[in-house]
Amino acid sequence: NHFRELGYRNAKVSVEPRFFETQEKVKVVLKVKIEKGNQYRVGFVLVRGLERIPLKRIKNLIILRPGDVCKEKNVSKQYFILNNSGLFSAVSIDEKLVDCTCNYLIDLKELPKLKGKGFVGAGSYSGLVLSGTFFSVSPFGFSEKHLLVGNYRQKFGYDVMYRISRPAYPFRRFELNYSLVKRERIYESFKFDELTQKVFLTRQASKVFFQSYGLKLTSVNVKDTTITASKSVSDFGLFFLSRYDKRNNSVNPSSGFMIELYSLFVPKALYSDCNFLLGRIKGLLLLSLPGSSVLAFRAGIGSSKVFSGELPLHERFFL
Repeated sequence: NHFRELGYRNAKVSVEPRFFETQEKVKVVLKVKIEKGNQYRVGFVLVRGLERIPLKRIKNLIILRPGDVCKEKNVSKQYFILNNSGLFSAVSIDEKLVDCTCNYLIDLKELPKLKGKGFVGAGSYSGLVLSGTFFSVSPFGFSEKHLLVGNYRQKFGYDVMYRISRPAYPFRRFELNYSLVKRERIYESFKFDELTQKVFLTRQASKVFFQSYGLKLTSVNVKDTTITASKSVSDFGLFFLSRYDKRNNSVNPSSGFMIELYSLFVPKALYSDCNFLLGRIKGLLLLSLPGSSVLAFRAGIGSSKVFSGELPLHERFFL
């Protein structure tokens, strides 16, 4: 296995034992013979199945390069990168060994140009509930992902989020994102309207570990409150989010756990109305029960430090 990972795909190991008997013991001498054979290198890499996305737009997603040493782990890594890019509904990689070269055929199936789903419901806690999600992949041929999500809960307000992402850009291990969120939140002691824009990079270190960092611009108007606080606030800051997600499903999980770390720094130098540092840790544990029920445990802790001005109402901690 060691030599195969170094590109010697036909490496063979043979062991010849010899036994020397004495009065009380048997001495065994092993003669190990290793035949490495020829070293294989990547030959050609063909990609097919692309319709809207030009090949040049996903070149950062292809790590199998002609001339590189043939390593089996790189094939698994290539599949993981393509499958987790969010651009394709199916990925397959076929390998052909010819004349000390590993030739690869990568078959890709693009996700639909537009796909959507919705939900209508009602509950004693939230009242009327409306939810809709629309997803589009590379409608303009730039290997970008578009996501539009809207939620309305009668007793808690609404939120609409639009996000556009570009995987493996500007660097292979990262994804560039821009998001725009408009939302209203109704609490017992106040109500606020918020408009938030984010430009951030996301890095998926593994299947369960994610990191995001970037810039966040927020504008908030507070209404219907007796709490002493500024009614209109704008802040421009730097944020960091780290998530360890072991849930069995990210959309509708029934078991597993998730830990999330979030920090936000709003400096006065970026012409914000306030200057503060905020951090919080949240945890979620899900346990499956008989039938289709799920038991959820949530816990969180947070802290903030204000350097000038006051902590905006929407960033404070409420039950």
